[in-house]
Amino acid sequence: MSFLENLWGPIEPLVWLIGLSLAIHYFFADRPRRVTVMGYIPTVICLVFDKFEHKVLVAKVREADLWILPQGRVKGDIIASGERVLSNELGLARGFTFFDSKFLGILPMRRSYRLQRYKDPREFRLWPWWRGKAYFGLPIDLPMAAAEAQVVEDHFREVRWVTVPEARQLLKSSHPNGKLNCYLEILADLEQRNFYVDRDE
Repeated sequence: MSFLENLWGPIEPLVWLIGLSLAIHYFFADRPRRVTVMGYIPTVICLVFDKFEHKVLVAKVREADLWILPQGRVKGDIIASGERVLSNELGLARGFTFFDSKFLGILPMRRSYRLQRYKDPREFRLWPWWRGKAYFGLPIDLPMAAAEAQVVEDHFREVRWVTVPEARQLLKSSHPNGKLNCYLEILADLEQRNFYVDRDE
């Protein structure tokens, strides 16, 4: 017993240091959690596409003449948040396949625009107000036929399946450069990763 006590004394600081390092790594390895701590709202942008028809889903918001890719706050992991966006905003509950998400960047917001509705007392932040939004792109394969039967318009005035060039054109006419760059990046990523296939394959 005395041997273990003698051994523990010198290594105790090292054990605590390793334990603390692992805890910090576990906490900050989750990027949505990390950006939340830094004062940014983690937001998932869902890029819904049909790999056979080579088209993506864009939506026009009900309150304005604004085309967007469906999106929402990240709560928990990104996949679960994407499922919530599809369910709550598009009325879709099944038939889709998720792919790896991609960090698209951070957009600051005016200090006066603090988005009080996003405050959650359970979240730890280093800032008393939100500094901006952090966007994550999530590619989602969904057959057009399945979506057309289920899409609801509670959140959107219109939803439309378009080619990637058509999506770029619609989004360019609606957004300033910062948000537009996030959209363009995830559309470019879709093309680069070559998710599309021909029906005879």
